[in-house]
Amino acid sequence: MVMEEEWLRKEDIEKIFGFDGYKNICHLIDLGKYQKAEEEIKKIFKKHPDDSFGLFLQGNLRFKEGRIGSAVDVLEKAIKLHPNEAYLHALLGEILNDGLDKKRGLKELEKAVDLEPENADYKSLLAVQLYEKGKKKRARAIIKQALELDPEDPDVKHRYYTFFEQKVSSKEIKEKLLKENPHDPWSMNTLAVKYLEEGKNKNAIEVLKRALRIDPANPILNNNLVVALKGDMLFYKPMSYLSRFQQKFGIVTFYVLWFGLVILFAMFYPPFILVMVIFAIYTWIASPIAERLVKKKIKNGRY
Repeated sequence: MVMEEEWLRKEDIEKIFGFDGYKNICHLIDLGKYQKAEEEIKKIFKKHPDDSFGLFLQGNLRFKEGRIGSAVDVLEKAIKLHPNEAYLHALLGEILNDGLDKKRGLKELEKAVDLEPENADYKSLLAVQLYEKGKKKRARAIIKQALELDPEDPDVKHRYYTFFEQKVSSKEIKEKLLKENPHDPWSMNTLAVKYLEEGKNKNAIEVLKRALRIDPANPILNNNLVVALKGDMLFYKPMSYLSRFQQKFGIVTFYVLWFGLVILFAMFYPPFILVMVIFAIYTWIASPIAERLVKKKIKNGRY
């Protein structure tokens, strides 16, 4: 058996995957070995300059490296050459939805679903984007279709529990998601996010550390680890409580109650205004200080 951390040799690839290297490149990207992945992609292009999956891998690599513009350029070129490859449209849609052009990103995901209507993964990606856009009724209908197509797909299930079944507890997620996919980093991330919502920061940290051993370059896992470690710091705990309250009751309710209490206290006890000024300064400086300390901790491996 080849371990996760090992570099797969050509003979291993042929023996295990029956492939000419695609899965190995995916593996390298997941492990954050970007330079080696780039070298392997170049080998594909020497033989097949316009290889569709090679371009997909290159686009994904650029995305993981944070070179968003370059990733979009690669995928646009790929789609011009291979307009009917659904996975190219799906990846481009995912990248564009990450803040660049959500409207166009949604169109690309819809195109991917049109090309492969039986693909549960693409449908679940589309459902999430529709949900975030406020089209919740259509989103729920599509995520239901995705679950019917492939009820065991860990990506589909983690998106379902993250966006559409937010009332479930961490215990239920462990039983329904992690029991079936104990080594899936996205399933672990879903559990960690639920732990954070419940204020169980230490549990979230442990789950995220396990997930990052499998997928160390995953930016979402790394970001959530920073959030969990910040929330576990004593001086940052008041901010964590406020954040959880806001998530639970909604941003409008939070600010109505917040400003209502401030005005009420200020009317009957004017020195309270000074307390609020001090707290405002605290909220302004606490987050960047905590983030800097946490990132230093992670860099030194002391978390």
